[in-house]
Amino acid sequence: MVFFSIFPLEAQTNIRGFCKTENIKAVSGYSNFLLSNLDNDNLPDFVLFDPNKKNCTSIISSGYRYSIPQNHRFGNITAFKEFVKRNNFKSFLSISRHNKACSEIIFDRNGNLKVLNEIKFDTFPEILKTADANNDFSNEAYICGNSFNGIVKIEKKKESLQVTQIAANRLFSDIDIADWDYDGNKDICAIDFIDNEIKLFTNDGKANFYEYRSVKTRDLPKKLKMEDINGDKFIDILYAAPDGIGYSLGDSVSTFNKFRKIVTGFEPADFILKDFNNDGRKDLAVLDYQYGRLTFLFAEKSGYRNFEPDLTEYSAFAADMFNNLFLLSKSGNIRKISRIKGPSGNFQILLAESCERLTNFNIGTDLFQDYAFIDNINSELKIIVSEERRPFKSISGYKLSSNFSRLFIFDKDSFNKEFYLYSPGEKLIEIIKVDFMRNLSKTEQLYSLYPVWDIKAVKSNISGKTDLHLLIRDKYFTGKSVFSTRFSRFHHSQTDTLTLFPSSSAFSVSESLSVIYKFKNKGLNRIYKTAFLPQGGKKTEDLSINLNHNVFFTESKSYGKSSDFFFCQSADSVWQILDSGKSVKMLIDRDISDSLLIADTFLKLEGRNKGLYKKVNSNNNEIINIKLIEPEKINDYFVSRFGEKYFLTFTISSSKKIIFCELK
Repeated sequence: MVFFSIFPLEAQTNIRGFCKTENIKAVSGYSNFLLSNLDNDNLPDFVLFDPNKKNCTSIISSGYRYSIPQNHRFGNITAFKEFVKRNNFKSFLSISRHNKACSEIIFDRNGNLKVLNEIKFDTFPEILKTADANNDFSNEAYICGNSFNGIVKIEKKKESLQVTQIAANRLFSDIDIADWDYDGNKDICAIDFIDNEIKLFTNDGKANFYEYRSVKTRDLPKKLKMEDINGDKFIDILYAAPDGIGYSLGDSVSTFNKFRKIVTGFEPADFILKDFNNDGRKDLAVLDYQYGRLTFLFAEKSGYRNFEPDLTEYSAFAADMFNNLFLLSKSGNIRKISRIKGPSGNFQILLAESCERLTNFNIGTDLFQDYAFIDNINSELKIIVSEERRPFKSISGYKLSSNFSRLFIFDKDSFNKEFYLYSPGEKLIEIIKVDFMRNLSKTEQLYSLYPVWDIKAVKSNISGKTDLHLLIRDKYFTGKSVFSTRFSRFHHSQTDTLTLFPSSSAFSVSESLSVIYKFKNKGLNRIYKTAFLPQGGKKTEDLSINLNHNVFFTESKSYGKSSDFFFCQSADSVWQILDSGKSVKMLIDRDISDSLLIADTFLKLEGRNKGLYKKVNSNNNEIINIKLIEPEKINDYFVSRFGEKYFLTFTISSSKKIIFCELK
């Protein structure tokens, strides 16, 4: 027999999405950072700074390890950018609002800092952008601010810095550089702080800029970016508004006369455009101004969809050329986030709640599973909803009147689901009906005449409504009871007696409803199937195979029709009962050739070979049995689908985790 363990898991994810993360220990007290390659080794390094501090810290990467941060005594830094890059020489430009200065800086391979040039201003610089607007393969710097005199351009001429005034006696709160008139020369787009308008400055080809026209947004724009967000080769305008991201799609003449808005519900501090989920479209990463919460706005054909990972208290962020996102926390950590297209490998979802009973279902017609579980700590039914490219998008709670141990889901249609909660041996059944299309829910309570042991809901061929079939057990008999729907309410219809004292049983629904149970007949344990036929009446069959072994049920799981299930007849054999009543024998202890086993089958066995097993076909058509986990540790298990990938999904006793193991 082959054994393997699915631990350690490759990744952990928060409840609302798949983000691979890496934490880099930094230094607390800094609110901003520069992401750059300081030592020319093609790996990202960091310079941490804060407008209120008179020093900065550089963190140098070596392989995938980061050296001890180095502190540099320096003036207050408001903004920091890469400036001149020639051969192995690279310099950086910083501005200081406090000192009203602009400085050119270099770092050596050890991260030590040296100031090359410095310029003093009469007003307070705040915004710094760099770009090559005159096509000489060297950047210029563009500086503005809401307390700074206009816009200035700074160029490196020989060994000194040269300043050129572009606009004077005006205030601009942000600036971006892009070729919005498509003449091959980069132009300026800036936010007029007084008029709350976006001003366009055209480039004459020699990096001389002239104001061209104004664009009204009917908003209070601040952070500004010009990029092609929809892939039509025309430059678009984006800005941060008090309640979201405003944008105008460009055309061949840069009209910019129609602005739309992506409402975020919070004030953005900054935003970045990158293809974070690798689907070929540019997405938005937005940082909340008040709480430092990270939000992704994923671009789709119909617009943008909101996604919020559980990441808060970040002061600044930046993205590299590989679409990795780096966030600086207030506590002094840098978190690297790599957004992936979908789940892969082995991973687990961490929950804050208990996960008493887990089951999966599907909302709509996509190929991404949704989940429901019972949280008895908070007496709630929790529902986890997934969407394409956004598995585990959100989690919702529905209050329960009591604690329950079992959950059955009935699919009325693609968006209407009924959740039946009960505990074996109890009479109370709680029903939560959810309309996921209209986001509506309704709770009902139903009391059975006898203790309930299993539930199946079936759509009535006569009324078209849901009939509820219960497997009930009293101390004198076991039977099947039916509650039919009439005017949206349940009423008791009939009770059929099966036999006296069956020791265990399972429920099955297909074209007919069947109860399969173990009953001791003439001193021997036998397996019987009683089918309740659509035209009325019932038919009982003896499904016992071998009278010489004690028969016991394993956990019933269906991987084909809902009426297919498994039982164990001995410690080393498993039998699969198909809808027709035919049985197929499968041995757990040794390999056999069996052409009927075309897909993976998962079984939780009792007896001598306790455990959760995976049975697979090898290349030579032999059955390989792989033990996954011990049964006393596992609660629920099933196979989940995410697009074209399949995962064995299960929960472990007394653990707040849902575990996924990719099936390859």
